[in-house]
Amino acid sequence: MSTQETQDRAAKLTEEFAQLLWAWHDQSEAPLEVRSYLHDAAGYLALHFAIKDHE
Repeated sequence: MSTQETQDRAAKLTEEFAQLLWAWHDQSEAPLEVRSYLHDAAGYLALHFAIKDHE
């Protein structure tokens, strides 16, 4: 897998995971700071898994 493919996969996973987290927290009364933090965490996790796929 090329670097570009890895970055594309990370971006896609980030978007999908972040959407799930946002949808889940939109159903709750979680503060915006919590939702924002989880959105960032989704990005880090997606990148981590994309890098693992590349190895």
